[in-house]
Amino acid sequence: MKILFNTYQLAFQHPGGGEVVILKLKEHLESLGHSVDLFDKWQHKISDYELIHDFACIDWEIWKYYSDLKIPFVLTPTAWPKIDPLTTLKTTFKAKLKAMFQNNTPPFSLYHYIALPDVICPTTSLEKERLMLAFSEKRAEKFTVIPNGVELPSENLKSDTSLSKKLGDTPFCLFVGNLAPNKNPLRAIEMAKAQKIKIFLIGDHKEENIEYYQQLKKHESPEVVFLGRLTHDSELLKSAYQKAEAILIPSNFETCSLVALEAGVHGTPVVITKEGGTTEIFKNQVQYIAPTDLEDCIEGLRMALLKKGFDQELKDFISSEYSWRSIARRYEKIYRELLRAR
Repeated sequence: MKILFNTYQLAFQHPGGGEVVILKLKEHLESLGHSVDLFDKWQHKISDYELIHDFACIDWEIWKYYSDLKIPFVLTPTAWPKIDPLTTLKTTFKAKLKAMFQNNTPPFSLYHYIALPDVICPTTSLEKERLMLAFSEKRAEKFTVIPNGVELPSENLKSDTSLSKKLGDTPFCLFVGNLAPNKNPLRAIEMAKAQKIKIFLIGDHKEENIEYYQQLKKHESPEVVFLGRLTHDSELLKSAYQKAEAILIPSNFETCSLVALEAGVHGTPVVITKEGGTTEIFKNQVQYIAPTDLEDCIEGLRMALLKKGFDQELKDFISSEYSWRSIARRYEKIYRELLRAR
């Protein structure tokens, strides 16, 4: 298959988990024999491709063009729509508007354009339910839940001694992610301090979060160390996962946390928010916390530390359920079904 991947224009300016998903899925689809290009408007012609896979509900204006070309179109939304009384009221109004344009060109808004993908692939059923509710989408068959994946470590992988020295011999826990309020790194610092364990924070910040970042840096000390951003394939990041006593993910919510998958596949105990779709992904294999409840977060870390830095059951679970190879095959099946239907 000749497949075109696309995402919003600024995606790779501040790469995170969403960009890792795109690159790893591309890699593994290509290993299955498919041709996958990352859309470059300067050189690629959309009509040359058999299928389009778009990532994120941003820059959605182009979706109408896919539809006009009648090219099969898959969407991985990476979205957690806000659901509250005001949003519900707006949704009801927009649903009535959508019905008015049922057989005509839809109004120019994401609410109406969300009907254009042939298949929508949220990472959890909870994400699916919120999307259906927020956009008044009644066709459940339009959705196929596919989680994120993880690269399985080599069986003979050993921590690089020179890199391990950078991390020291003192037990530590780890935070990996954007240094932004929604990821709640301040709570991770508070958890580590309460349990008297060192913490490394890996990640950077956007300019819009500069004040929050400055507040975080006030906590910098020999026990609270900022390592900056590391790429997902960084050897230092892998060493950090291997040596950490626990990974802390006290986010406001997570859909299908790549960081938890990456840490867990190395056997690192995971302490993660219960908000979002995490319980669906990780079952009973991790410690869940309420991110707004400091005492609950501290207790979650205490329980994780009892595992002494390694969780074989978690490692086996993630390896069997979430390899990128198996996730790529699930997308491959969807692509083939769409092409057969055309």
